[in-house]
Amino acid sequence: MEGVIQRSFSINLRVMKACYLYPPLQHKCLYKMAAYLMHLCFVMLVPTLGILHLLLEDNLDMERVNYNAAFLAQTTCFTTKLLPFIRDGQRIRKCIDYFDSSLFTVTRQKQKTIIDNCIKVCRRNTFIFLVCAGGAVGSWATKPFFWEGHKLPVDVWLPFNTSEKLIIYYPVYFIIAIGPCFASVATGVIDPLIAGLAYNATTQIKILKDNLQYLSEYADEEMLKNRKTSSTEQISIIKNEIIYNKIRQSIDHHDAILNFVKEYEKCFSLVVFSQFAASVFSNTVADAIYMSKWYDYDAKCKKALIILMERSKVPIAVTAGK
Repeated sequence: MEGVIQRSFSINLRVMKACYLYPPLQHKCLYKMAAYLMHLCFVMLVPTLGILHLLLEDNLDMERVNYNAAFLAQTTCFTTKLLPFIRDGQRIRKCIDYFDSSLFTVTRQKQKTIIDNCIKVCRRNTFIFLVCAGGAVGSWATKPFFWEGHKLPVDVWLPFNTSEKLIIYYPVYFIIAIGPCFASVATGVIDPLIAGLAYNATTQIKILKDNLQYLSEYADEEMLKNRKTSSTEQISIIKNEIIYNKIRQSIDHHDAILNFVKEYEKCFSLVVFSQFAASVFSNTVADAIYMSKWYDYDAKCKKALIILMERSKVPIAVTAGK
């Protein structure tokens, strides 16, 4: 059965593989060389030629300068956003695949529903974002066909005149248009992926809260499955032992979420910085503990919950560019 990441981001990962932004586990060096070559040709070529045009052209049309400047600023952001996926590809892959770990496996139908809703939202956001990005870049690339003369989608410096012959114009037009299209489609799957990973983290916090709030009830369910004839005192001891083990599992779960947040920030801080200021995860673990039947637990379980409550006081926050 496919893991939660593959189910959430199958479209994203397929496009990223095609764009050399999701490294394989083998042939890493060859892959990285090919990825840098694609980045140079499809992402950096057009803004570089556009900047050369602004620097070297004598008679500049200010209206066209404004149009080109806005475009060049956006394409330069593409470089900032996509380059980490090549430079630190293996680390980013581990971060993307993080929630396929056994620590995040759920068995209860209620929690499976929470994860299914998360997957549905991630897939929906990717589809909408990718369609919008594709539509926007498609309209940009075809706009020159409605202009007078043989103009390129954006003014760039070239050592020859492309408007003299169509046999020159169309290949150059294709090369100039394909770069921004490549970067836009890549960004169209990366942005919802980054947001979706954050949403997966908040989903895990919801599951953690559910486990903590219903510790007593879930312990009773487990005891019913393994029902044995015991005295009332023995039943109480067994139940508290089950609750204590579940608290330990919750602490491990909480640790895993914290580790993901740290790794997420290291991987995507610069990427996110090019998009928005900051993103904050839910922080209501202590409330879930308080809403549980903690007053029925033994002293050992209560102490373990207090430790977890104290740990959860530190906000789980992600900064952009520190």
